[in-house]
Amino acid sequence: MKRYRFTNFVIDSNRSLLKQPKGVSEELRQQILAELRIRYGDTNFKDKLERYLELETENIKIFTEYHEILYEAQDSYICGYYYPSLTASCCLGERIFNILILKLRDYYKHSQIYKKIYSKNLIQDWELAINVLKDWNLIGDELANDYFKLHEVRIENVHLKGFRDFRSEARFALQQIMKITDALFSLRKDIFFWVPGEPYIRKDKEEEPIVKEFFIPNCKLLGYKHPAPRLETLPEGIVFIFDDPYDYEHREITDEEFKRLREEWRKSQHSKAQSDK
Repeated sequence: MKRYRFTNFVIDSNRSLLKQPKGVSEELRQQILAELRIRYGDTNFKDKLERYLELETENIKIFTEYHEILYEAQDSYICGYYYPSLTASCCLGERIFNILILKLRDYYKHSQIYKKIYSKNLIQDWELAINVLKDWNLIGDELANDYFKLHEVRIENVHLKGFRDFRSEARFALQQIMKITDALFSLRKDIFFWVPGEPYIRKDKEEEPIVKEFFIPNCKLLGYKHPAPRLETLPEGIVFIFDDPYDYEHREITDEEFKRLREEWRKSQHSKAQSDK
C-alpha cells in the first residue's frame, strides 16, 4: 500500500527570483544578493553575478554525490576558474558512466555488450561506455549526443595544446553535464507520478535496475497518511525530514488509488485543522 516518495532534494529559487523583473520585492532581492556575496566573495561580484545568472538550472534539485560535484564545477565557473570548472564537468561525465555501468552490469548479463565490460574495473573508452548505456536503454540518442559533445570538449581542452577560450568552453561543458545529470537523475516523468507537490516512484518502475540502485535509496517508503515533512535549512538549501507513524493494510493498490487516498487524507487533515482553530 505504500509508495516510495523521493525525499532527497533541495529547493533553490534564487536564480529565478533574481531574473524576474516584477513581483520580487527589493528587500528579498537584496537578501539574495547578500547571501551570494557571502558565498562567492565581494571581489568582482558583478562579474560573478553575471556568470551565476548565465547558468540555467532547475529550482528543485536532487541532492546526490553527482550533483555535489556539479555544484562545485558551477561554483568554479562563477568565481572565474574556468579550466577547473571545465575539467570537473568532463571528469564528472566519465565518473557517472563508470558508476552506472559498474553498478548495473549484473542486471544486464543477457546483453551482447556485457562481455565487453563484465571484467573491467574502470572504463575510459567513452564510445564504448556510451554504447553500453544506449544498449541498456539507460540513455537515448539525444543524451548520447550530449555525451559525445562533452567528450569532444574533453579531448580538445585536456589533450591538445594552445590557448583556448576557456570561459565559453567551460560554460558549454557545464551545459552538457547538466543535461546529462538532469536526464538521468532528475524527477523524471517516466519514473515518478505526482500527488500535487509530492513525487512518488511508479509501482511498475520499482524493479528497474536504475530505479532500484539510484532512486529508491534516495526515497522514503511512506503510506498515504504520512504527515507533512519538517523543514531544516542546510548550506545547500532547504531539506525535508519525513516520518510516518501510521499502520496500513498489507495489500497492493494502484498508483491512481494511492493518489486518490493521499489527496482525500490531505483534505481531511486540512479541514480538521481549520475546525480546530
